[in-house]
Amino acid sequence: MDACEYTAPTQGARKSFRMSRPTAKRDKAIIMLFVDTGIRSGEAAALRVKDIDMKTGRIQIRQGKGGKGRVVFASQLTLGAIREYWDMRGVRPDEPAIATRSGGFITVGHMYHLIAHLSKKAGTKIHPHTLRHFFATEYLRNGGSMFALKELLGHSTLKMVEYYVHLVNADIQDSHQHASPILFLLNSDGNNKPGHALSDTNRSGVDDPMRMYC
Repeated sequence: MDACEYTAPTQGARKSFRMSRPTAKRDKAIIMLFVDTGIRSGEAAALRVKDIDMKTGRIQIRQGKGGKGRVVFASQLTLGAIREYWDMRGVRPDEPAIATRSGGFITVGHMYHLIAHLSKKAGTKIHPHTLRHFFATEYLRNGGSMFALKELLGHSTLKMVEYYVHLVNADIQDSHQHASPILFLLNSDGNNKPGHALSDTNRSGVDDPMRMYC
């Protein structure tokens, strides 16, 4: 979020310094909204203030891809960021939830370039759809239902969600290959691994399971 808050370092007469960005609160709210809900950039750009229920976190997307509406939900952290932005700006129900500096609806192109610019400042390369992918994979990694994810993303079938499930399962498999306890207890030939064998009590506080069999 540092890239949202401040400009890039500027070299002054004595030392470099950074200034607060005038759109910092808005841009922070945008990033958090994408990561927290997985909505598309066009859907975010079309939101009005009245579409976001600040008490429940319910967000009404009135016209998603294919003209279909749906409901997504934002956490209290994201609502807090949106509230700070709105308080600074002063809003009315029919106004854009996310606006340009002149108060109009922000365009999809503007949103794309904004996130690309912020990510470049942060030393990475992302765009709005990257944040949508991030939401989907992290939602599943954290125990979310693939059926609920389908509804949140606005997909008509589970086909795309299954793609995210495949990615998460691949990550789990790769993680197991590097973190399986057996790799730290035994060599490939079945002998205790010097330097890695657990003591009488392992890190979880229970007896070394391999002592029972080896």
